[in-house]
Amino acid sequence: MTVNSGLSLDSVNSKLADLVNSGIRSPRVKKLTPGTKLFRFADADRPKESWPAGPWWFGRTDFNRILQQSIASPDFGLGFHGRRNLAIRQCWSKVNGLVEAEIIEEIFVFYGAGTTQYREPLPNGMMITWQAPPEVEQWFLPGISNRAGMTELGHRAISVYRTCEVKSYQLY
Repeated sequence: MTVNSGLSLDSVNSKLADLVNSGIRSPRVKKLTPGTKLFRFADADRPKESWPAGPWWFGRTDFNRILQQSIASPDFGLGFHGRRNLAIRQCWSKVNGLVEAEIIEEIFVFYGAGTTQYREPLPNGMMITWQAPPEVEQWFLPGISNRAGMTELGHRAISVYRTCEVKSYQLY
């Protein structure tokens, strides 16, 4: 059985559609099939069981891109390069945890280039803008989690096979 069949911005409530649009430019829908690897960064200060509980993910191609940048500039760490490529504000997460998972049941997701996150204030009063490169594809998996953690739908659709802490330069 396919998870989220019939998915579209019109098929979800307006709050969820607004959330998708806040993070993905011109979101489209695609099907991820079993065996597809997916990744997400997390805040290692939070309980480890909560790390997979979020709708924002990305695929192996973009993980490899971020990994190569981290190897080329190791002082900043994998997490900071993830922050830069995925436009993750520091106030949202330290991006110092990594979740690796695999699709185990077909799932329709929203995908596209990340939106620019404007004017995050730094302690010194400066503002920083996080701009995701247009070639980096972000995935939004609706219904896989809620405030309590992974949902039944999430456990049906993905299998987490690794979580680990990663280095991530912090601006503040």
